[in-house]
Amino acid sequence: MHPSFGFPAPMDLSLGSPMTAAPAARQSPKPSAGVMDLSYAANVGGGDITQLHPQGKGDDVGADWLNEVSAWWIQHRFYPNEAARLQQQGNVVLDLTVAQNGHVQSVNLEQGSGSPWLDMGAISVFRNANLPPLPHSVRDPDIALQFTIHYEILR
Repeated sequence: MHPSFGFPAPMDLSLGSPMTAAPAARQSPKPSAGVMDLSYAANVGGGDITQLHPQGKGDDVGADWLNEVSAWWIQHRFYPNEAARLQQQGNVVLDLTVAQNGHVQSVNLEQGSGSPWLDMGAISVFRNANLPPLPHSVRDPDIALQFTIHYEILR
């Protein structure tokens, strides 16, 4: 228990000893046009790379809106603890429908990773989420987006 709050103390799920130097940063492959490549390392010894693939039903959402969604993802992403504990990694592909006000109307698993923890974790981030509102230039009442989330254990 944490002495001050009565909660269990956080578990150390790191894969290396605290005295071990961090591995050198890896170079991510250069993303293709229309794809944003975001990298991060979770506190539990895992990390992910997220690529956004917009599939508009008409108007283009633009780079500014995709940057806002990227910032939203950075605040909400996580590597599921159980998947990190089991050393699970893989790719999750999600199809989202996003309304004009940014509300995620639907999220569907297009392709699973092979890990139920990673699949459920990815879906849970977007289910009933409120992304930034769509730009005023988008005339469609909603847009389709596809997120490919690459979950990878950093060693």
